[in-house]
Amino acid sequence: MNRKRIFILVTVVLVLAVFIGATVFWAREQLCVARSNLDHELYSALGIEQEEPGLADVLPDALLFGSLVTAFFGPVISFLSFGIYKIVDSRNPVPFVVTMIVLFVLGVVFVAVDSYIKKAKAAQTVVNVHAPVIYLYPERETEVDVELSLSGELTYTYPTYESGWNVTAYPSGNLVDADGEEYPFLFWEAEMYFEPDLSHGFCVPGSETEEFLSAAVSELGLSSSEASAFVAYWTPKMEDNAYNVICFQTDCFDEAAELEISPAPDVLLRVNMVWYPSDEYVDIPAQDLSSMGIPLSAREGFTVVEWGGEMYGE
Repeated sequence: MNRKRIFILVTVVLVLAVFIGATVFWAREQLCVARSNLDHELYSALGIEQEEPGLADVLPDALLFGSLVTAFFGPVISFLSFGIYKIVDSRNPVPFVVTMIVLFVLGVVFVAVDSYIKKAKAAQTVVNVHAPVIYLYPERETEVDVELSLSGELTYTYPTYESGWNVTAYPSGNLVDADGEEYPFLFWEAEMYFEPDLSHGFCVPGSETEEFLSAAVSELGLSSSEASAFVAYWTPKMEDNAYNVICFQTDCFDEAAELEISPAPDVLLRVNMVWYPSDEYVDIPAQDLSSMGIPLSAREGFTVVEWGGEMYGE
């Protein structure tokens, strides 16, 4: 086998190794993230059993990532192999020198772009949004499209979010997807960049968390079943703290996580809570919850309800 064929074979093997390595790496990362974000406490609170994601659930994204990495590094590997081949074949160092210069420039550009992205993200407040649950209550059987426009990235969805959710919704709140699978709600979590409003809220002793949350979300307009799920999910995370500073969000969250729903709902209620633990009582102006929510009596027509929250500084 001559030198040229050897270098072609080596180049193909290296490119395949990059593709396989990137795909396996991304699949493992995605699988770890999906499993760590699988919120057993939420499903337990809602009385739902949920299997852990498997390799098949993350393989499409992993293959896409592997293809993109190969598309970037494949030409670089080929160019490097060609330069080395020219040196071996002709003893001329120029191709290799040019190759090294190109690789150095690409490396500098990559590091500069990566540094810029990290600095841009560091300048923003990162908030891990947990367990937003979306309920759809149409007046009659209706096909509904739901899309999220986020200042951030989704980390887990249920059912799988593919450029949106498309489901058939029933007045009972039951949802059915195109494959005939039934769901009680739409669920998402994300790493978002937004500055929550912590200027008004409540400082609640940990031991009184359950009582406070139950009264607060009911005043905001959640039904008894929605409020029970909210309280059952958040209370175990908060009741052991000395105090919890709780601030229900309005415009800042809506702007950072816009909901686009078709057909448009007649009533849209979003209950989002930002909280953080405190060892001491924090004197904070109280929020007027009665002016923030939508009473149950006002649920007329197609109603959409969402609740969720996040611990600030997590």
